[in-house]
Amino acid sequence: MKYSYTLLELGEVIITQGINPLIGREFSIRNNGPSKEDIRLLVDYILTYILEEGKQIRDQETFGCGSWMIQFVFDATYIQLHELKGVNDNKNIYEFDLTHTINFFRSQFDLCEEYAVSPEIPAI
Repeated sequence: MKYSYTLLELGEVIITQGINPLIGREFSIRNNGPSKEDIRLLVDYILTYILEEGKQIRDQETFGCGSWMIQFVFDATYIQLHELKGVNDNKNIYEFDLTHTINFFRSQFDLCEEYAVSPEIPAI
């Protein structure tokens, strides 16, 4: 399902504008390479899961995006989207970045398109 919102570039971040009425805040995404089209694909996926399942996002909550994990981190205004970068002392390390997440997510969608099947990406 596609949602009506815009992606605004504000220097080193991209923010959503228009999802606050749906989930209570806007997303903030580090602007370091992924296209707006790929960011929109991921944001639509997250919104679909949250809204169709009636979920509410909590600070520091993790979420599976296909084969990669992200974390929702609340700052004063936004929900920052962080991705898993590694493990240290049995603790997951997340950073304000979505490069790997979007690359894996896009690859999964492209593969489904190549074989003409609908993507069924699991959310954890």
